[in-house]
Amino acid sequence: MQLKKLSIEEKGKVKVISFKAGKTNITVKSPGLFACETIAFAQSFSGGKQVRVFASFGHSLNNQARGNGAAIWVESADRTQFRACTYEYSNGSNSTAKINWIALQSAPKGAQLGTTSLDSWTTGTECKKIDFPQRFATPPIVLATPSHQFPKRSQDAMAVWVEELTEDSFKICLREVKIFDGLHRGITINWMAYTNLTVDNFTLSESLVFTSNNSPSQQIDYAFCQKINFTDQWYSPPVVMVTVERVSNDSHLSGCNAITAWVEYTSTADTEICVRTYEAKSKQTIKVDYLIIGDVLCDYHGLCKAFGPYDARCVCTDSCPQYQEPVCSSNGTTYDNTCLFKQEMCLLQLNYTVQHPGSCEGFPFQRDRRHMPHIPSLGYSHCEVIRFRPFVFYPDKPIQVQITVNHIDTSDMNYVHDAAVSWIEDVTYEQFTACVMAAGYNERKSRANVSIDWIAYQGAPVGGVTGEVRMSQWWTGTTCKAVNFPSFSKEPSVFVTVAHHHAGLKRDAASIWLENVSLSSFKLCLRELQNYAGSHEDIYVNWLAFLSLHKPLFSEHSSIYFPNSQPPGPWNNNAFCRDIPFTKVYKNAPSVFVSANHTSSGGGLNPMHNSITAWVEYINTTRARVCVKELYEAKYDPLSVSYAVLSDICQPGWSYFGGYCYFTSRACASWLRAQSNCSTMSSNLVTVQNQEKNVYIQHRHNGERSWIGLNDRSVEGSFVWTNKEISSFRFWAPRQPNDWKNEDCVHTLGARHGYTWNDVPCTNCYNYTCFKDIDECSTSSHSCDVNALCSNIVGTYACACKAGYSGDGRTCADADECSNNDHSCDVNAVCSNTVGSYACACKAGYTGDGRNCTDVDECTSGLHSCHSFASCTNIIGSYRCSCQQYFNGDGKNCQHSASEKISRKSSSLLSVICSMRSLDVHGSVQKKKMKLHEIAGNEKIKQEWFILPFEFMGILTQGILELDLAADVPRQPYSTRPLNQVRNK
Repeated sequence: MQLKKLSIEEKGKVKVISFKAGKTNITVKSPGLFACETIAFAQSFSGGKQVRVFASFGHSLNNQARGNGAAIWVESADRTQFRACTYEYSNGSNSTAKINWIALQSAPKGAQLGTTSLDSWTTGTECKKIDFPQRFATPPIVLATPSHQFPKRSQDAMAVWVEELTEDSFKICLREVKIFDGLHRGITINWMAYTNLTVDNFTLSESLVFTSNNSPSQQIDYAFCQKINFTDQWYSPPVVMVTVERVSNDSHLSGCNAITAWVEYTSTADTEICVRTYEAKSKQTIKVDYLIIGDVLCDYHGLCKAFGPYDARCVCTDSCPQYQEPVCSSNGTTYDNTCLFKQEMCLLQLNYTVQHPGSCEGFPFQRDRRHMPHIPSLGYSHCEVIRFRPFVFYPDKPIQVQITVNHIDTSDMNYVHDAAVSWIEDVTYEQFTACVMAAGYNERKSRANVSIDWIAYQGAPVGGVTGEVRMSQWWTGTTCKAVNFPSFSKEPSVFVTVAHHHAGLKRDAASIWLENVSLSSFKLCLRELQNYAGSHEDIYVNWLAFLSLHKPLFSEHSSIYFPNSQPPGPWNNNAFCRDIPFTKVYKNAPSVFVSANHTSSGGGLNPMHNSITAWVEYINTTRARVCVKELYEAKYDPLSVSYAVLSDICQPGWSYFGGYCYFTSRACASWLRAQSNCSTMSSNLVTVQNQEKNVYIQHRHNGERSWIGLNDRSVEGSFVWTNKEISSFRFWAPRQPNDWKNEDCVHTLGARHGYTWNDVPCTNCYNYTCFKDIDECSTSSHSCDVNALCSNIVGTYACACKAGYSGDGRTCADADECSNNDHSCDVNAVCSNTVGSYACACKAGYTGDGRNCTDVDECTSGLHSCHSFASCTNIIGSYRCSCQQYFNGDGKNCQHSASEKISRKSSSLLSVICSMRSLDVHGSVQKKKMKLHEIAGNEKIKQEWFILPFEFMGILTQGILELDLAADVPRQPYSTRPLNQVRNK
């Protein structure tokens, strides 16, 4: 909520009053009760005068239980914004804190304005006398707020009050919230003193006096509170500023008894102001000066709507346009346009801001390696503060961190270091603390440094799931907690890191490992390094699970199996170690993250008896060594260690983003010199294709101005990019470009100017960014499926599934060409699907390779099954059997159709003949022939020959002929007539 801009008439001209005021919600969470909020002015101050900010602490809700107040101060105030910080006392406000503030560039009429520096001090109370430049007629009202030079130092939180106020001077006193928390330095006091103000928005300025007649009760947490009823009701709750003053001149109280004041709540009808003193039962008089400021706008982007006299309400817009002009909020959420963002902030009463134009980055991350100094002592432990680059993360979105211990500095690759555990503390938008502690008190003298690989991120990578789990409080031994997540198709890789929310408690150091990782769950287990170390609480675990790699961040990942069938040897310092060869040779030693996985099923140890830790020994460009150790039990179960390798795909000094590698200069240059420097590195001044890259490039310069490749040096007004790329994206500042004084080159104006552009003379000196395309395909930095082909194109790459597979290229599944009728099998073939292809086989009755099938003549090739008394007729794709004359059947089985008598006799004869034909050819041929001739010479049979079918004679004759051939005798002519006729020739 901010005040409207004020203006007054002076000497016939409109002069803008350099005054702004407003309210800002601030979220304060336990533990710590410390928070800061950057507040941007709706309209920037003009001119170069100093901006002084005053702030008071308050609450958003009228609670029955009174609050406890807070130390409040401001930082980094300039013409566009400032930062307000608060450190709440006692139990805090339960996330209902509100900051009331005013900002001025010059003193309003009737007021005096100043800033006073304080000397450094170590602890306790610091007071300083401040003289007014001009004497007041009566003791004035004083507003005072500390301003800190060093940002976000909660140890500099101070209770502030005024003493010894007169017409000529006053004394400002500060007392640290936490004793012995110095050194306190770089602290100044913004103060404003006045008796009569003529600015309309300073609606009411009075004082409250709290006497010692009534002692505060425990019910209101020993606070003095007074309610102020407004004479006229406000349209919305106003801004209320307070400063507390000790009126009593008791010398023994000065410097000992701290005082604080705050606004308990404010409504349209009244407000309540409270004070607390360090010595609640001391007899003293306390005065609170307050200032009430009206004419406000609504919180949360609401619209002020008047429904009648004294009935003005803040409402949310009920409709927004549907155009696409994305903006990214401070919690990393993308909205289609600014109206939709404001509508959601209003409806949900969220205190987020627009972080930048364009879509948010889905998985912002930063990674690096930190080398810890060598600590030559038993049981070493060490913590390092690691700062993030600015503009990487979103300020209102949680940041998670993964770290892994390694000994990359070791020169002896056979040396195995002592096991160590690690954890993180104090994760903020700007930094975090990483800690490492040795497990046990091994007296080996080690000269090697300890390093950590770390990655900080927001959200989840593509194909992954992330989360943070709070471990239940425990006192000693092991604690475990189950974690469930959406099911993967296979067992994922899971990585975990411990996060301590109580910083500096080394007794909370613990080993961490995973138990029973499955498709949709795992169990987290921690065991304290030292038994009975005390209560462990507010211990959290950051976890990351994924199945497929988020390219190009992750280069490779897998797991190593440790059978642990034998106890570890002393040559490995009683640890199990294995080398892992990388899948490729890296330009530099990559980052390696590990996590130990144990299974308690199948006879494995119960997690309560385990204490497993994993780390990395050496890392080079081709391999790394991973070690794991059981710290508690002498039994060594089989286990596995998941590992992930992270590397850069761009050359050193360059960074990858959106298909290109980027290099940012450390020194400024003219536009032509900048382009020349880029050319020597086979690159160009950067081309901006969209809003996301516009924001990314300006973040690389920490939000400051920088050259881009756009210019109109050749043809005035016709802007082109240095690499001749056709990009129509432009993001000019208002009334730009204007070609003032022959401005032909373009630079960015930075984050404070909305990431817009301006044309300036090419001789100006700015930092710059070069860029060049990278081949993600040849560097294996793409996300194409293993069954897809990767094709590099400028600024990106394309994935296309191989023949036999279907999908978008990033996911390819086997294509069933047979069911999709996408094959080239012959119409007379059967199609069978195979993985990535298909097979063709000609149907029965056809021959060929399956793609070309021709008919088979089963009759001539003897591939039919017709009866011996049947005729075979070839047809397309098959054949037909039909019984011969005098025979009946289906062609595959034929029976003679003569009379039953003849049938019996002929059947007898045929059976004999057929049996003889089937005799072994190596038997007595002569005996067979004699038998057949005996049959042929039988008079009874000869009488019936002429009534037997013609084919019968042929069978008998054929039988004799076959025997002749078997005996290797000359072939005799035969006839299908009765044998007696043949013999009589």
